[in-house]
Amino acid sequence: MPHRIKVIFSRVHVINSGDVGNSGNYYFDASIGGQTVGNREVFDAIEDRHFDLDVNRWSRIVDVDLPAYSAGVDISFQAWDEDTFVDDRLGAAIRDTIRPPWSQRSLRYPTSYFILEGRVELEIGGRFGVHPGDAVFICRQESGSASYNTVGGVARRLRLEIHPVLPLPTTGLPTWPGRTAPGPPPAPGLGGPTAPTAAHWTAVPPEPNIFPNPPVIPIIDPANATVRTAARIEVTYYRPGELNFTDNDARLVWSQQPVSGGARVEFVGEPRGRRVFLYGTRAGQVRLEVRFEGALLAQYRAIVREIRTLRCRFNILNGPRPASQPSARPEDVLRHVAVANLFLRQIGLELTRDTNHSVNNGARIARDGGNIIDGVFRISVAQGWTRGINGNACDRAVRLNYRNAPAGQPPVLNFAYVHSDANNGYGAACYYPDSKLAVGLAVGARPTIQDNGSPSSSWATSTNSTNVTGGSGVPPDAAAGTATMTLISRRRPTNHARLFGMYVAGDCGDATNPANDQVYGLVIAHELGHMLNLGHRVERPDAADPSGFIAGGIFVDGLTYPDPENVMRWGIAANVNQDFDILQALAVWESPIVNP
Repeated sequence: MPHRIKVIFSRVHVINSGDVGNSGNYYFDASIGGQTVGNREVFDAIEDRHFDLDVNRWSRIVDVDLPAYSAGVDISFQAWDEDTFVDDRLGAAIRDTIRPPWSQRSLRYPTSYFILEGRVELEIGGRFGVHPGDAVFICRQESGSASYNTVGGVARRLRLEIHPVLPLPTTGLPTWPGRTAPGPPPAPGLGGPTAPTAAHWTAVPPEPNIFPNPPVIPIIDPANATVRTAARIEVTYYRPGELNFTDNDARLVWSQQPVSGGARVEFVGEPRGRRVFLYGTRAGQVRLEVRFEGALLAQYRAIVREIRTLRCRFNILNGPRPASQPSARPEDVLRHVAVANLFLRQIGLELTRDTNHSVNNGARIARDGGNIIDGVFRISVAQGWTRGINGNACDRAVRLNYRNAPAGQPPVLNFAYVHSDANNGYGAACYYPDSKLAVGLAVGARPTIQDNGSPSSSWATSTNSTNVTGGSGVPPDAAAGTATMTLISRRRPTNHARLFGMYVAGDCGDATNPANDQVYGLVIAHELGHMLNLGHRVERPDAADPSGFIAGGIFVDGLTYPDPENVMRWGIAANVNQDFDILQALAVWESPIVNP
């Protein structure tokens, strides 16, 4: 959209009529930006009085983006007094140049004969007139931000970010591209972080898109795409705060560019504002762009993919006495699965309960009154199979009541709820296959996966993470390089090639208390991540281990940013470990469990 100003000659106040004892007969020759304005109308010039000029005749709209006006808009105004024989020139012509920065202003030019008054108006939203002084007139793109001028002529710098990690990282990033070290999170009025809060979690039910800025935008039937089901992408920071961007602000305009596969998304509602909702219609990778007054401010990269469902069974292993029985009931398991799916939706996955009711190992299908609860079972076991388990006890617990799906069908995952872990752990993935990326590698060798898109996955850079080259691709930072993530190798029994599962321990807390649902759901999502070959995003240091990591670092994914915010971080902090990134979303698709 062109940037236009309107220069108006509006009124003449007469000081000297030019005729002694009589009123004068004024007329004018005038131009704005080299173009004649006005007409040959003669005005009755009475001293100490004024007359108004017709705005439609005595004004001109100028496109100040044109090169001819880069240095300013010239104006001239010559007054004459009409006489019978010879017209008199009333002094020298008024000449001036209206220069950038463009601002709305009043014009006043006094001469010995008259005072010329006028004004400069700026076009905002297709309308000329008097606008609030902080309204933005012109914006130009710069490296990593934009510069703009208000209608009051004040110059400002604008920066806007869509960080893919929420909560916003507070460690591992010396300085954020284009601004100083993070420090405290930006205030909500500045587009601050909007990671789920307690209010989000206690909503019944929580929104499927509870996590904003996911790496996967799901492909959804348009008939089912709503502000609850579509992916939610939000601005996480902007400055200056005086711009007061709103969720549906028309000044922020979103668009899309396919990165690969001809990816395509559609918006639910208008693609405007600090927050948008969108769903996929064609798979691939897409880059979203946000513009303000035509200037590109921020970009966001995501994978467009259908949601893949993973069938699973949940077996509650009850020992002979209360001291060896998990607190989890079938209804608690349902809540935990629902929460796990909120985490997993970020990478385009969803756990769905097995509808096959076959049982073994003495399992009994759970019921709610007379109604069967699909995929949830109870099994009576010896105390050593459910209390303080590890090692072989873990293996045998996870093997109970698993269903070997027929060849050609996706596997059925088997999850065991146990009373407790021997080391007070929250759970463990016990059996999982090699990633497809391990084909051709030696048994036990750890495959890697790379990503070199821009912006980089999680804004990882060579300065804030290991195994990353280049910058984040977020100007003025360096262009995105390559991020290399190491996967973990298979772990499976020799006699049960189609058994993939984990256990969840009562150490997560009282399963009957909904306040612990977030922990249980996170543990399930985290351990499923291991089953899909994702390693830890930084492990807990171990002083006794020369490598500095638990078990020699065999589960470390090689990246160190972001650390606590990632779902795959060692240790559980449910209000912090909430993010999956693009690299992880790409990696899980290489698992035979997800993509057989």
